[in-house]
Amino acid sequence: MLNFLKNNIMSDKFKIINAPIFVSNIFCIIIFQAFPIFGLAQSYKSLVQKGNEYYDNKSYAEAQIFFAEALKKKNNDLEVVVKLGECLWRCNKMYEANGIFSSIINGRNLPPSFYLYYGQSLRAAGNYREAKNMFLK
Repeated sequence: MLNFLKNNIMSDKFKIINAPIFVSNIFCIIIFQAFPIFGLAQSYKSLVQKGNEYYDNKSYAEAQIFFAEALKKKNNDLEVVVKLGECLWRCNKMYEANGIFSSIINGRNLPPSFYLYYGQSLRAAGNYREAKNMFLK
């Protein structure tokens, strides 16, 4: 009987202590789901600008995050797509870079580095014939 009371008293005590924490966690989840976090609700221009800062500092893993977010808002900016592909390539994500590069292969005014990075990502994927064609362009 004594153990039963101890267990019930202890469990009620923990329920009382944990209840405010549980409620506050639920409240935080609701607030963050209902309202966008100010840092994440950035404009296309600010995302590209931040991505370019990381890109210029050779922080390619961080830059790819901002370029990918920018492309979700406006996906027809060729310069941003090329930079995202290069960031993926430099982070050794060859298959992802290959997908990005193949989506813009028919674009105009592609920089010469595009063909190098695309060729190397194709080579890493085992597409040697296509890689050779990219290296020759």
